[in-house]
Amino acid sequence: MGICLGIVGAGRRAGEHLEALHQIPEAEITAICDVREELARKRAAQFGGLVYTDFHEMLDATELHGILITTPPLLHREQTIEAAERGIHVLIEKPLALSVEDMKAMAAAVQQQGVIASVGYQLRHLSTVHEARRLLDGRPIAAVAAHYYWTVPLVEWIKDKDLAGGQMVDQVTHLIDLCRLFAGEVESVSAAYTNVTRQDVPGFNNWDACAVTMTFQSGAVGSVHSTYALFPGIPAGTELAIIADELLLRIDPGGPMRAFAPDCRQSFEPQGNATLELDRAFVKAIESGDASRIRSPIDDAMRSCAVSLAANAAAERQEMVSLASFAGL
Repeated sequence: MGICLGIVGAGRRAGEHLEALHQIPEAEITAICDVREELARKRAAQFGGLVYTDFHEMLDATELHGILITTPPLLHREQTIEAAERGIHVLIEKPLALSVEDMKAMAAAVQQQGVIASVGYQLRHLSTVHEARRLLDGRPIAAVAAHYYWTVPLVEWIKDKDLAGGQMVDQVTHLIDLCRLFAGEVESVSAAYTNVTRQDVPGFNNWDACAVTMTFQSGAVGSVHSTYALFPGIPAGTELAIIADELLLRIDPGGPMRAFAPDCRQSFEPQGNATLELDRAFVKAIESGDASRIRSPIDDAMRSCAVSLAANAAAERQEMVSLASFAGL
């Protein structure tokens, strides 16, 4: 018998997970739930599984080992806690939640029930990220710098920062997570946000550009900036630069990683599929009971999400925000 999995939320990201799970022999897609029944049926016709429009009904009617939660973040707390209380392991898409309170409640339920909880920071599974860690090999990092250039969100509800958290929370959190992976824990953030290009876009309750500065407990500094003012397909739209002792690494999450040192220049092409590896690690962890396979457990992932939320707070308050006082993590 395989690992029986359900998925709640059948949108774009769910489709990527279903494609990945379809390639994992141990994974059995048992149930697909979405309030849009037609969409759930479309997914089930392609990948299998029973169709539900009610999350509670799905949990009552099926025996699941694990569940993938790919719904909007305001639903994550309730769905994660209910699954955990039933002993069901969870893979939760980012953003984990839109408040520190919700994240802590989710983490507490996972810990109390002893279930495995992975969070969808799939960039940790990029082969280029593994290669970057090898090249750094303990070198002190002076700075990290990242950018994310995009257009008005193509998913309607993501246009509203009250539903999705804004670009720092919904998208750039991936890059912030990598900043933490390489430079360590963030100590404080300051930020400035604006909206000068998208004021007349229907349904756009959001910022069109964000600039964030971070200080790290290691002594490193960092900057992240992003925009919704551009267009899909813009060249070099996403990148993370890591500045270490005599070494510059430039990671394109959708392409190569380039390394620059005094005596060499190297380029590393990505290998494999990060979402497939994220899901494979989750399935294998459930199968073996060994959670060490999880690259982004909930206790760690909430720290990355907290930096994104603290950046929003810093921009709104127009002051530097301490992560210790903001999140208590």
